Amino acid sequence: MRRRASFGIMAACAALLFLSTVSVRAQGGDALQRELDFCSGLVKLRFPDFAIRLLDNLEKADPSIKGRTARVRVEVLTSQGKADEARALIKTFPPESTDTYGMLLALGDALYSMGKLNEAKAIYREFFSKFPKGPPPELAKFYQESAYKYAQMMTMTGNDKEALLAYEFVLLCKPEPDVERRLQIEVAELCLKVGQGETGKVKDEYFARAKKLCEVVQWKGLDLWFGQSVVILAHLDQLKGNRKGAVDTINTYMPMLKELDEALRAENYPMKLSPMAQCRYILGTLYEEEARGALKDGKKDEALKSFTQALNHLYNVFVKYPDSTWAPDAGARSERMANDLKEMGFKVKLPEINLAPVIEAQLKEARLLFSQQDFQGAAAKYLTVLNAFPEQPGSVQSLGELGQCYLNLQDKLYARVVVQELSDRYGTREKFKDDAGSALVRMARAAEDINDAESSAWLNQTYFEKFPDHKQVPSMLYQAGERQFEKENVDLANEYFSRIASTYTNASVYLAALNRLSMCQTKRNDWTNAVATLTRYTAELSYSPQLAAARFRLAEANRQIDRLVPAINEYFKLVKGLTEEEVKYGSNADEKAANRNLLEQAMFWKAYCYSRLREPADKVPAHQAKAIDDYAAFLKAFPKSTLAPSALSSMGVLLLILNRNAEAAQAYDRLSKEFPNSEQARNAVFARGTSLLEMGQKEQAVKVFDEMFANAGKFSPPQFYQAGRVMLDQQVYDTAIRAFEQALQGKPDKTLTEALEFYLGLACSDKGDSASVIKHLEAMRKLNPSSGFTVEAGFMLSKAYADRGRLESTPEGRNRQFDQAIKVMNAASRLMTKPEERARRDFELAGVQLLKGDKESAIASYQRLVLLSDYGNPKVRPTIEQAFGAVMPMLEEKNLNQDLVDNAGLYLQQFPSGKYVVQARQWRQKGQQRMAMSGAPAAPAPAAP
Repeated sequence: MRRRASFGIMAACAALLFLSTVSVRAQGGDALQRELDFCSGLVKLRFPDFAIRLLDNLEKADPSIKGRTARVRVEVLTSQGKADEARALIKTFPPESTDTYGMLLALGDALYSMGKLNEAKAIYREFFSKFPKGPPPELAKFYQESAYKYAQMMTMTGNDKEALLAYEFVLLCKPEPDVERRLQIEVAELCLKVGQGETGKVKDEYFARAKKLCEVVQWKGLDLWFGQSVVILAHLDQLKGNRKGAVDTINTYMPMLKELDEALRAENYPMKLSPMAQCRYILGTLYEEEARGALKDGKKDEALKSFTQALNHLYNVFVKYPDSTWAPDAGARSERMANDLKEMGFKVKLPEINLAPVIEAQLKEARLLFSQQDFQGAAAKYLTVLNAFPEQPGSVQSLGELGQCYLNLQDKLYARVVVQELSDRYGTREKFKDDAGSALVRMARAAEDINDAESSAWLNQTYFEKFPDHKQVPSMLYQAGERQFEKENVDLANEYFSRIASTYTNASVYLAALNRLSMCQTKRNDWTNAVATLTRYTAELSYSPQLAAARFRLAEANRQIDRLVPAINEYFKLVKGLTEEEVKYGSNADEKAANRNLLEQAMFWKAYCYSRLREPADKVPAHQAKAIDDYAAFLKAFPKSTLAPSALSSMGVLLLILNRNAEAAQAYDRLSKEFPNSEQARNAVFARGTSLLEMGQKEQAVKVFDEMFANAGKFSPPQFYQAGRVMLDQQVYDTAIRAFEQALQGKPDKTLTEALEFYLGLACSDKGDSASVIKHLEAMRKLNPSSGFTVEAGFMLSKAYADRGRLESTPEGRNRQFDQAIKVMNAASRLMTKPEERARRDFELAGVQLLKGDKESAIASYQRLVLLSDYGNPKVRPTIEQAFGAVMPMLEEKNLNQDLVDNAGLYLQQFPSGKYVVQARQWRQKGQQRMAMSGAPAAPAPAAP
């Protein structure tokens, strides 16, 4: 008998394997099918483009396989929402071929996965209707697989009656005996399930069919399906209210169940397959019901006897079958019963149980399902375990993995429930706090892996708020900053790195965060803070290539804000270190090459800074002489440098300033000989004037540029244009305007004329000459309405018309100018493609509306910015913050208190370190007080620090 049971078990497991494989045709020897399965997997992983490429390559190598590859092409098309194209493709193949049927059902599968259940049903039903009495032999295997898959699909979606019909199609194929037994048990289980939802005769018919199928299975041998039939028969007795019949059924078959159980152990099969687990669980629950009934009737002795039997069965399920579905609830029931009995005065002594192996056994299956991306199945298993063991070792990690399942299933509501449990329940208890934080971190990473940016951002923010002391916070902040930095969201990256720099100074990422923070500040042109950060950073570094690079960046940051002496000091330290102690800053060839480049730049810019020093006045000649010496040292060390022409040109200017004319002539002579094609050599007058401007010698520079005007015929319109641009950059407006006008007199081409009119408008705008702004920019618009300058010109023109409106003496005149300001802004809007341009338009439009006295429209424009803008765009954020500052006093004035509270909360949420933080808290408090005094209910404001 043992041998017969063992053989039956192995055959049943083989049948299970056979039926659980969706595409049985994908045999190991079919290389093409393996490739097609791989392509199908790519589609499921949302890489349809890669699947198409592989299919194209396969067909190119063998055109005869198009019938087989078409099935995957159908999957690709439906995954892209092109179901109609998929149907059209199917119609190009013979209607009665196996490949065509495969394509048709692949379409059904895809529609099913897209949630179009009725369409999927229609396709499958159409297929089955073609063979009402069963398929021909050549289609039998394909038909059987398809029907079984359809049955599983219907079961998963709760369409149990449709699933029963599908099982009938499977059985029409006359499957192998062992497969047939498995199917009969599955049909019996479904009949049991469907019958519970029916009443009267229909219910009895379903239950009768289930019983008959179990009897058929039992007559054909002892195997797993035999054991499952016992479970179903006992369950039937339970559903009919026949508790004694259920107990008798199991006890009657107990010898055979034990034999099955022993055979499974002997063959080293997982014991969760043993029907003994469920049978003993059922017995345990039945005896418990019996015990509680006896207790209620005052029969304590009978109750104690039944409780003992219940505990015996449930305890054995828990201990002997730890990986079974019934173990968690069996353990929980055992514990509840024991506690109840103790409270009633009974003495109960259960053996000590090490829960760790039981929990691990339960989680093993959940994690296997999780690794196979069966997130629905994994979630159900995790819930079973967590309900039984909510606060045991590993429970918090499992809860986090359950959260990852919900993220992958895009069940945002349940994911939030998990996060709330992690943060509010486990995150507040010292025993679980660390695990809860780590689980939240893994959830955030899971959201990133599926490109769910919204959930990832929310999870990270929740983590930072709820677990500020968690060990992974610094590294998570750094990673979040890195992601934003890579996306060029510099403002957001700056906030993450700033938090590390200010709060987590002992973290391993502290130095890296300082480095990145300084880069963010540099990109934002926040040079003052960049200096402070780089000062801290260099102080922490030892001799290394990193120190050399950081010191150079610190010098550059100082130079950008005209802190020339500190810049010179840092350049000096770097030059000294890289010339006298080179080996300390780098040892390999790459490091030495990088340091050589830093030395070249440091020597040049040190000389440059000396040439720009203006204080004290009596020391200026000495500084200029020092600059000349430093330029000479630079040229000696790097005679072929790309910076050499600039150094020679600047030397020449300095020598002229110091009346060292002969040396100046030598410098210019060297410039023309050694670098004849350089800009400085080809345009010496222009280069000289530019250098004088950069050295602060504006009067002398204007005199040099006067040489150009005096000899205008020697210079082209582009050269005058270039001179004007330099003078404009240095805010020498009159000379800039003169240069642009001189260029226009040379009748340049249309492109240059367009640019000249724009920059004339810009120069006049900087001077405050609104009439001239309008003149030049309207000329530019007339020349080219779609110019690349149109957007910026629109802003300037709108401002100019608004300025003119302020000067008008009559309401009609003012409104005419203001309307023109709005008109030119709207015209420019048609060419605005960047979010920051549209944000600026709304902000400036609100300003014009205020000038017109239309406060309601202005508030609407500001609120459009506040409520609808992209806070994640670093180029838009400054304008949004400006809008907050402008609209909040207006909301307060208009007594729009709910808007005041909502805006303040939103500001504090989005700009926790913003310049209006103090005022925002005051505005929010004032709005809440006003609403409280008026009796108006206040809507909850967004959470804010």
